[in-house]
Amino acid sequence: MPARLFVIVLFMIQFMLILAAFGGFIPTLHAQGVSTVLLVLGGLGFLVVMQLVLGFLAKLVPVRCGQCRGVSRFLGFGWWPFIYRFECGECGSVARIEVGRR
Repeated sequence: MPARLFVIVLFMIQFMLILAAFGGFIPTLHAQGVSTVLLVLGGLGFLVVMQLVLGFLAKLVPVRCGQCRGVSRFLGFGWWPFIYRFECGECGSVARIEVGRR
C-alpha cells in the first residue's frame, strides 16, 4: 500500500471516530445529565486510547518506501494527527508525511 494512501485512510478513520464521539455520543450523554467534568475526562481518555490503538494497528500494515520501494513501517505520530512517520527496513530512510501538504 502506498504511504500517502495509508495516511489518508488513517486520518479519515481518526476524523470519523472523533466526529462520532464528540458530535453524537458526548452531547447525548450531556443532554441526559452526565457531569461535564466526567465528559471532558472521558473525552480526553477516548482520544488517548484511540491514538494508542490506531498507532498499534498502523504498525502492523506494511507500506511501500518512496525511495527504494521496500517495506516501510509506521513509526508513530509526529504532532497528532497531522504528521505521520515511516521508516524503511531496507534502505533505512525515514519519511515524514503531513496531512494538507504536498
